[in-house]
Amino acid sequence: MRQPISLAAIANNVIGGATMMLVMTAAPLAAVACGHGIGDGANIIQWHLVGMYAPSFFTGHLIKRFGLPPVLFAGMALTLACTAIAIASTSVVAFYLALFCLGLGWNFMFVGGTTLLAQSHRPAERARVQGVAEMIRYGVTALATLAAGPLLEHYGWAEVNLAILPLVAIAALMTLAWVRSEKRAASGAASALTGS
Repeated sequence: MRQPISLAAIANNVIGGATMMLVMTAAPLAAVACGHGIGDGANIIQWHLVGMYAPSFFTGHLIKRFGLPPVLFAGMALTLACTAIAIASTSVVAFYLALFCLGLGWNFMFVGGTTLLAQSHRPAERARVQGVAEMIRYGVTALATLAAGPLLEHYGWAEVNLAILPLVAIAALMTLAWVRSEKRAASGAASALTGS
């Protein structure tokens, strides 16, 4: 679990889920508070769900074609796009775009993180590693969900979105640490081959 690959996998799964639940839970309340109708709030969530699940038909293909790091970083970039759009405007269109980007970002981070987690352990460790990873993800996601309303009430919609920035930065740092460890391992293996 302390390996860079495991930490990157868990960071993407946990942070992707936590940021998604925090912003998604607050979004319909924020939309109504900004003067939009309850129906708008419901439609915003519907498009968010499309962003979450529709890409699953091709996310695996993107991972095969471009590799895990680009897909994971694309997920983080889309999550950051959600924040930028949400801060820039409180129009209905901005809510739709922000929540759609959030859904896409979650999908890339979740599918990529899950794929990475599957590569991080031996078959005999599978049940334990996946069990611990899921327990962490569900616990942190539950806390994010419970925090959404109070954060929105006390600080506002823009601040809820800003709150996810340090979390995305942690996921990025963990993913970079894994990528660097893979490059060092590949470089060490290449040196060993040329030296023998």
